[in-house]
Amino acid sequence: MEKTYHVTVERGFATLLTRCAHYALAHNVAIRLDSFRLEPTPEALVEALALPIGTYTELRLTINDDSSVDEFERFLSTYQL
Repeated sequence: MEKTYHVTVERGFATLLTRCAHYALAHNVAIRLDSFRLEPTPEALVEALALPIGTYTELRLTINDDSSVDEFERFLSTYQL
């Protein structure tokens, strides 16, 4: 199952990416940001940080278990984009 969330990153981009990477690792899900896979590795985070603030992007959540969707949506709602 894949769900897409349209977001505009206004501030705290490094924090969002770091939190998403930790979330993906802790919950065994894949989070995609535009065309690359966000993994909890230094290389992936450095690549993501090159995107400018104000960038319109999509977060895509790929999961095997539907119960992860509600939890991920709560996670996104607690983060001020």
